[in-house]
This record gives sequence, C-alpha cells and structure tokens, in this order.
Amino acid sequence: MKAIAILIFSLFCVSLSAQMVYPDDCTITGAEEVVFDWTIDNCETEDIPDNEARFFRDADGNIQMIAGHYDAFRMIGPDFNNLVRDCANGPVYESNLNSSIGDHDDHGWIHSLFTYDGATIYAYIHNEWHGHNYGCPGGYLECWYNSITFATSTDSGKTYTHDPGPDHLALAPPYEFDEGSGPGGYFKPSDIVLNPRDGYYYMLFQIETIGGQDRGTGIVRTLTPEDPTSWLGWDGTAFTVDFVDIYNDDVDTPAMHAIEPLDIFMQGSLSWNTYFEKWMVVGPGVADDTWGFYYRISDDLISWSAPKLILESNVWTNVNAPTNVDRTLYGSVIDHDDTTRNFTQTGRDNWLYYTRWHPGSTYDRDLVRVPFQLNKFETDGWTVNSTASSYDARPGDGICESEAGGCTVLAALQESNMRPASHADSLIVIGFDIPSGGVISLDGPAGGVNRPVVFDGSTQDGYVPNTAAWNETNNAQHSVIIDFNNNEAFEFNVNHCGLKGIQFRNTNIAVRADSCFIEGCFIQTDGAQDLGINGSYGVVLYDVDGTRIGGENPEQANIILRSIWGDGSNSIIQNNKFDTNREGNTMLVNEGASAITFNSGDGNSMINNVALGGYNRAISLENSDNNLIDENIFGASQDLTTQEGGNNTAN
Repeated sequence: MKAIAILIFSLFCVSLSAQMVYPDDCTITGAEEVVFDWTIDNCETEDIPDNEARFFRDADGNIQMIAGHYDAFRMIGPDFNNLVRDCANGPVYESNLNSSIGDHDDHGWIHSLFTYDGATIYAYIHNEWHGHNYGCPGGYLECWYNSITFATSTDSGKTYTHDPGPDHLALAPPYEFDEGSGPGGYFKPSDIVLNPRDGYYYMLFQIETIGGQDRGTGIVRTLTPEDPTSWLGWDGTAFTVDFVDIYNDDVDTPAMHAIEPLDIFMQGSLSWNTYFEKWMVVGPGVADDTWGFYYRISDDLISWSAPKLILESNVWTNVNAPTNVDRTLYGSVIDHDDTTRNFTQTGRDNWLYYTRWHPGSTYDRDLVRVPFQLNKFETDGWTVNSTASSYDARPGDGICESEAGGCTVLAALQESNMRPASHADSLIVIGFDIPSGGVISLDGPAGGVNRPVVFDGSTQDGYVPNTAAWNETNNAQHSVIIDFNNNEAFEFNVNHCGLKGIQFRNTNIAVRADSCFIEGCFIQTDGAQDLGINGSYGVVLYDVDGTRIGGENPEQANIILRSIWGDGSNSIIQNNKFDTNREGNTMLVNEGASAITFNSGDGNSMINNVALGGYNRAISLENSDNNLIDENIFGASQDLTTQEGGNNTAN
C-alpha cells in the first residue's frame, strides 16, 4: 500500500489526528484471593456480600469496606490485606421492611459511600420494595420496585441512619409502579466521583423500564452530594432533569422528570483512571459470546467505548449459565495505591473485587479479588482491505474488523463515526490496501460521515493520478471503485471531510457541512460510460461554506455526471469535467438545466471546467453575488447565464 501522506488542502489546513487511544483486554496478573469467606467470617446467616464492594478511608486512617446484605456489616482494617468483619459493632445499617411502596423504606442495600473527612459518611441506598410480600399479584421479580434513598453516618461509619420514609428519598422514577410488571425503577447507584474540570460530582445508576422511563444507565450530577435532593439528571443534551416522588408529590407531567438513559447498561464501579486519563466504568456483561467482567472508558461520562474484557467468568447475568458450578456477581475495581479518601482513582494495576456464589446454598457467597493490568492500543486511522459489504463486528472498539472478516468501507466508517470523544473533531484518514483491487459493491446503506475523515483512494496500489491539463484528456486510473447500488447518497454531515482518488458508481455525494473537498474522483462514471442514477445530481451542496471540488493541480480534477446543485459560499469548483467522458469530447448524459447551479451564496469560483451537456445554461447563479467564472469550456449548450445576482465576473 502506498504511504498515507499528510494532506494539504488549498482552502483550509487541518492537521491529522494524534494517535487515538482505545482500551484493550486486560491481563490477569495473579491468583484469586478470598477477602470474605462466608463459612467462617459471617456475623449471621444472612451476612453475605450482596452488592459491589465500596471503600473509604475513615478519620482514623483505617480502610472500611461495605459489601453486604439488607442488614449490612462492615469490614475494617489498616490496609487492604488486613480487613476483618466487624461483628462486634453489629450491623452498620438495618432495613426497616416497611410495606408501603410510597415510603421507599423496605429492603435497603448500601451502594454508594462518600465522605469529605472520614468522620461523616454519606450513603446512597438501593431500596427494594418486595411487593410479593404485600399482596402484589406475582413473584419476587414481577413485584420488585426500586428507588434510591439516602442515609448518613456521623460516627465514622459505625452506624447509618436516615429520616423516616419518604423524607430520605433521593432518586425515583416519575411513574407509579404497575404491580406485576417488575422489576422496575432506579437501582444500584455507583461510586460518586468528582470531576475537577467542572466541580460537579457524578453518579451512575441502573434503570429498568417503568412507565415512560426507558431502560439503560442513568447519570446524575450535583455540587453537593451530601444533599440528596440536589441531583439533576441527564436529558440527552444537558443536566436539567429534577426528580420527584410520584407517590407523595403532585406531578402534572411525569415525562418532564424522566431521565435520558445512556445505552451502556454498566454502572457497577466508576472511577477516574490515570492510565487512560479517562473515566472508567466496570460491570458484568458479554461481548463476542464471552461472559465476564468488562470495562469501558469515556472522556465525558456520556459517550463510552466498546466494552473490553477484564476477566472471563460465569457471571450471574447470563441466564443460560450453568447453576451447578460457582457463579460470580457484581464487580468493583480498586487501586490499592490510591490515596484519595473515597478510592475513586484507578491506575494501570488494579484489583477486581467480586462475589463468588457457590452452588447449593442461597447464602454461601464469598467476596474475592484478583489483580489485573489494563492495556491499550493506539491508531491514527484505518485501512480498508476487503471488498465485502459488511458492517463492523464491534463498532467503537477501534478495530476495523467486519462481521465477514477484514476491514471494509462500512466497518471503517462505523469506527470513524464512533471514535473517542477526545478525537471527535480530529481529521483522520481511511486508506485502502485491497489485495488485487476490485469493486466494492455495497448491499446496504453506508450511513452518513459524522466525524472529520478523508477517504483516500490514492493509497491503494495501482492508483494513477491525472497529470493532464484541465482541457486535455483526464488520464487518472482508479483502483478503488465503490458501487452504492442506488442504496442512498454518500453524505458528509460534519466539517472538514474529503474524498480523494475514488470512483463512485450509482450514488451521489451530498455535502451538508463546511470546508469539505472532493478531488481526483469520478462520480457516476468510469470516464467512458454513464454509471449513475437517472434523475439525480452528481454532487448536492446544502448551504455549504468553503467547499472545494477539484482544485488547481491536475491530480485534483474530477469527472462528475449529472452536475453540481445546491447552495454555498466561498467554494471553489476547478479543473473538473461535467457530463462528458475523460477526453471531454463525448456527452455521456443529457440531464439537468445546468452543469453548476448555485441557488444562493456568494464568493464562489468556477475556473477551468469543461461542461458538455444539453443545458439551458452551463452555470446558473441565483441570488448570488461576487462569484468568479473564469476560463471554462461549455459545449453543446447555450451561453453562460447568471440570474438575479449582481457583481459576478465571467471571463
């Protein structure tokens, strides 16, 4: 494959992206260790590790950990290797088993812990209403309603108490529970993390569908995590959603208080990772039919990477997993070298804590941990090496590999569109290295180009750029040919995109953004025959600025059938042939009133173009000023006509 060079654009200069960082599968670096052995460490039969392990450093410098049941005991010790169950203290939190769904005070699990000083601890509680105990028509799952409540410890974590229900409510869905339709509601709040960029504290939680509230992962933020009423939820564009109590408040429009969920469905453990310099979330899941504990990373807590494996495991979320062997639950990640009070920073070397549930007993569950190391890889773009019409197998993981194998055009476009947010505005190159060339024939829609990218066909072996002058035979030879088979237009929806050295068949190019370019391409033709779509345009411009089609150098020249049409300003259309063969002496199509039409827009330049078609006018300008038309050849057409615009120059 030819080397991909830095592209210098005549209208704008955009640097190629730095290396994009992607997470990779982890390396397990040691054996599993038991932290809590139920058979010898439990304080009572139901003292089991029944949620993600949460840690903080108390005012005396001890580490405290809670991974308990609805009556929760703590573990405490001077370091991670000397944590012991504190049975003498008794439960740090006891559930009230209140039968009223509106009191949000039935079975509660401490899920989130946060402290400023290690003396006063704030806890967010996963509260389950077990309706099957109170007349709900169904079993445990069908009658399970969930909300998130709040408790406080003022004695360094020895006891946690809360206001009487429902005054301790923090987060609940704005819809009443349809008994028998569960589980439904807000579940399992994550760690609470401070984002120093904006001063807000963030928390994730699980959402199960209830009323008009969709399933997914919820995200909320506040400046004061000690105030359970201060959280605001994500509405899809900003944090504006305030929370209500549907059972105790007057709620006129519940939909206004529904949160827009993230689609990651992972919230077990949240931290700032110093290895990636990004946020990291951990939880059980599956990818490529492999079940286990996975992680994702994010620049902004909203857009997340594809999941990567930490540990393959028989996780309980796999409903088809065997039940006659150990199953694993929950999962939280801790860096034992983290010096923050709430252990919300992780590095490259960490520990995965999770529950191991032995078969044959509801309660025989141990808390275990395993050390692991994070890994990453970098890329600055992708290279298409397959002519298959196949989408990416794992969109967003940074690896262009289609479901059919190899890197296809469709897979490369998906990876580009789903690149990390930190590189959303960087310009990257998609090159080509297709063995023996060939036609890429697409069976389905490509979708739009939503991140800055150049599709560079000149990188393919066998490509020959045009060297002839604008009024001579175009001698370019393309070795990348993409046939869209009339599926849809190829659309640019973001600024700073480009096409170079590619032959396009049975499609048109739609440009809906600024500072894009098309150079060295044949559109709807191979230079000798019509390979387009009757009744379409070759290129459509939608209110663009600074677009370049062709250019001053011979290798930038295009051949375009069915004309350019649209609206735009400050664009250059130079060195192209329209509706003709590569020699410029044979008309290939006879469609359209003009070779180039600007319905509006100013400051465009049309220079050194050859147009051969049965036009009413070769170039049509309407509501357009200060345009330059210079040294073009118009054959088989009437004279140039400009309409309704003034101050245009034609030579």
